[in-house]
Amino acid sequence: MGLISLDQEKAFDRVEHYYLWKTLQAFGFSSDFIGYIKVLYNDIESVLRVNGGLCAPFKVCRGVRQGCSLSGILYTLAIEPLLNKLRRVLEGVSLQVCKSTLVLSAYADDVVIVLNKQNDVDTLLKTLREFEIISSAKINWSKSEAVLVGKWERRVPILPNGLIWKKDGFKYLGVFLGDETIVQRNWEGITEKLKGRLMKWKWIVKNISYRGRTLIINNLVASSLWHRLACIEPPACLLAKIQSILIDFFWDKMHWVPHNVLYLPKEEGGQGLVHLQSRTAAFRLQFIQRFLTGPKNLSWRPVASMILKTAEGLCLDKSLFLLNPQKINTSKMPEFYRNLFKVWDLFQVKRTDSTSSLFWLLKEPLIYGSRLDFLGGFGALMEAFLNLRL
Repeated sequence: MGLISLDQEKAFDRVEHYYLWKTLQAFGFSSDFIGYIKVLYNDIESVLRVNGGLCAPFKVCRGVRQGCSLSGILYTLAIEPLLNKLRRVLEGVSLQVCKSTLVLSAYADDVVIVLNKQNDVDTLLKTLREFEIISSAKINWSKSEAVLVGKWERRVPILPNGLIWKKDGFKYLGVFLGDETIVQRNWEGITEKLKGRLMKWKWIVKNISYRGRTLIINNLVASSLWHRLACIEPPACLLAKIQSILIDFFWDKMHWVPHNVLYLPKEEGGQGLVHLQSRTAAFRLQFIQRFLTGPKNLSWRPVASMILKTAEGLCLDKSLFLLNPQKINTSKMPEFYRNLFKVWDLFQVKRTDSTSSLFWLLKEPLIYGSRLDFLGGFGALMEAFLNLRL
């Protein structure tokens, strides 16, 4: 399949006000609400400084304000008609295992199109031209990127406006995605960047309380890693190296107590200092929690389900988490998914209350150390199950 990352030229600045009002109206917003938004953009004028002087004021009929908390929502509404049209007219890529189709992924102005046919490329170009006419939006093809994924049995689609297929990867939502070389770019120079942030405080660190040092480390330095750690696996030993840098800053290189004490909450005698490996494990648990119990319309769940079903050829997804992780061969899975089961193995999974339904009982597999257990809490349920003679 092919992935096309579309770069919107001056995305927020090109939102036509008249188009925005009509879009809000089409989405069913009341005239009163639209009127409130219009007040914020009514009679706006700007001036330009040219050669040290100011030009005459001119009216601004396009663009949403940068930095305004409302602008992101308004832009999302403005681009949604385009996304809806693309979802309808593009065939996308079908995932046969999970019976789902991938067409696009979008977050604000970061849009990635998924396709594998020349017809989809032509339809995409036609739809974008139509959208440019009605909304004044414009695609910057020189900054857009396209990546080929997997093996192509048919002819590779021809891209428009000089766009060329790549095979390594690209950056999407702040994360480099692609082959191993591209993914490693997410961590290039990361220790130097963190040291640079800490150096800004180095000259007054002796005058900062331990609580203040904890706030600097947790909120201003380590937090810059959270997005990447939630998406991809860091290289081996990188977190331990960064953790050592953070602790050196906290103690000003004069260590007084064991590290484990620092990670404890303050009420338990610690300082609440973040432990990077534990935080990474928490991100993996959040992923598992959302996969198992999150909303039904999670866009990434079909892909995750397809990957999980490759384990041991069992074609199981959610039920895998009812097995003993140590007995599942995950070597053919991506590293991210292998570590899901490493983290999951830290916990004991058991039913905490009795149930009167056979639904989940029948979902539990009987292989690889399943947690299926009739002891306690079942009573009549166990008898009913045995009477079925399954």
